[in-house]
Amino acid sequence: MRRRALLAGAGGAVLGGALSALDPVRRDTEAALGGPVAEHDAVEWERAADEYALLVNQLPAQRLLPELLVDLDDARQHLDRAPERLKPRLARVCALFGGIAALSLVGAGYWREAGRYWRLAERAARLSGDRTLSCVIGGRRSVFSLYAPGSTPDTALALSSDALAWSDGQPNAGTASALATRAQVLAMQGDRAGARNSLNDLEAVFDRLDDDVTRGPGHREWSWPETRLRHVQSFVHSHLGAREAADAQDAALALYTYPSSLGAAQVRCHQAMSMIVSGDPTTGVRHVVDVLESLDPSFRRGFVKTSAVRALRALPERAAGLPEVRQARELLGASA
Repeated sequence: MRRRALLAGAGGAVLGGALSALDPVRRDTEAALGGPVAEHDAVEWERAADEYALLVNQLPAQRLLPELLVDLDDARQHLDRAPERLKPRLARVCALFGGIAALSLVGAGYWREAGRYWRLAERAARLSGDRTLSCVIGGRRSVFSLYAPGSTPDTALALSSDALAWSDGQPNAGTASALATRAQVLAMQGDRAGARNSLNDLEAVFDRLDDDVTRGPGHREWSWPETRLRHVQSFVHSHLGAREAADAQDAALALYTYPSSLGAAQVRCHQAMSMIVSGDPTTGVRHVVDVLESLDPSFRRGFVKTSAVRALRALPERAAGLPEVRQARELLGASA
């Protein structure tokens, strides 16, 4: 049975729990079989990493992480036994698994735990010798640092600079993420000229990305499809209160394959912010409530929560007593 079917099925959580209890049997059998780690093993782990990259934005952490971390530990054991020629590939797999674990954790609001897996992923990527992967993981980390409690603009900008240092001046998904971080930081700071210039830089890099990065199969967390570009445009224009905001929001939402995805939820929070700023706080807050109610409660704790809170911060004082405001804060508090 494919990993995706097992995790996404209605009984996946129950069946997964039963199977995890039997996992020592599988591990003991594998240890008894012994034998060398072969190229086929590396291919199998790479396929598994691709599957998890498709699932991380769809499944709550409590469903994804137990399976993912078992596979990360298995990959680590294969890395221990691998011949030297395969160690870089298996280190790369460990980097991907670590990065996906970090992404799942930030979606659920476990920021400190996510930091540990970001560091693991970056170290494994460095040891794999894959500079592009180091840039990609570093770039994604910089983007999500924008939403972490206690994170500062300087932290986000430093992480984006670290990622760019691995790019060797070449456009890739990590370069795009790092430039997206800069544009969004400047937009939050109200630097209209700086944000627009950084957005122009990002758009120029996007035009130079390879097709397999922008139009690869499925929605992979390590790719950089047009959806991401439109998302960043929505963020920047919404935070600047620019006239382009509504068009950017609509363009981003039109590209999301899963309307209930976390990225789409963030863009809907951008819409709510624009409604509030334009003088319609009641409709804007109702929009925030709709977004939160559409999500699994565990997803209300992570970066979507930060997007919702930022929209609510745009409320004028006279709107503080609206019942919808109270409802939104209760939904955010209940998820904490």
